[in-house]
Amino acid sequence: MVMEFMDLAVMGIMAINAILAIVLIGLFSKSYMLIKSKINLGLLFFALAFLLQSLTSLYFYQDILSKQILGTTMFSFAVNILELIGLLFLLYVATR
Repeated sequence: MVMEFMDLAVMGIMAINAILAIVLIGLFSKSYMLIKSKINLGLLFFALAFLLQSLTSLYFYQDILSKQILGTTMFSFAVNILELIGLLFLLYVATR
């Protein structure tokens, strides 16, 4: 029961990470259109890569759960929380 909750929490955090990446793509695209800075272009590609990583992680995590491979939940939870913190900080910095 606890692991099922943790698995749902991990998938929820992965989905939030994908949504944050989409928001960052919008911000960096708008900024690049206004300023035409190479750093904004680099950040845009970073956000696109992060979105791809988040979506593929979500897909493969569901695949792992369907095959009942144990031992990945806590590791995935920790990694995705760190990614969430990083994305939130990047979003904070990008909007200031």
